[in-house]
Amino acid sequence: MPNIPYPIYGTIKNSSNATISNARITIANITSSSGSLTSYSNYEGKFILDLANLGYTDGDNISYETYDEFLNEEFSGTFIVSGINYNLNVSLALISEAKDLPSNRATQIYNIGGKTVSLDNPFPVRLMNYNEIDTANNPNYEWSIRSDGQPNYIDMFIGEKVYRKTYTYTSNIRTKESKWIRKS
Repeated sequence: MPNIPYPIYGTIKNSSNATISNARITIANITSSSGSLTSYSNYEGKFILDLANLGYTDGDNISYETYDEFLNEEFSGTFIVSGINYNLNVSLALISEAKDLPSNRATQIYNIGGKTVSLDNPFPVRLMNYNEIDTANNPNYEWSIRSDGQPNYIDMFIGEKVYRKTYTYTSNIRTKESKWIRKS
């Protein structure tokens, strides 16, 4: 006898409390070990799954795992089946340890040193656009300073490569700066 529909629905938000699209949610019936169902949130952060597709009875223990699209945030928990549906609103939290990537994202870089890439653990180099390097987030650089205290040039060390930006002055007023040029 097929089960009566039991919708599980809700909204997924990130750790900043904004709704997110394409977040993955997977539910499993722990009581019956009948497999799992996966869905993704829509552009408004909403999702819906039908527990009837797994089979259930009133009182079953259901687990859920939720991840954002880039596997940087997660949340998991359980609930007990009762009533005619379940409203499951989820707020994700930043992942603090590296997770294995699913095979379809095997080449995606999402952690540095076993920690999730975040504002506290950024990539070691940030390129702002084709000819700009974010000096604030690249710790390996050296300034050459003129006798009047103005910068002459800056060298940025990225791996084995060195990039230089030079400054031009007219009457001790900086009037021009070059694009980043690879020195070596």
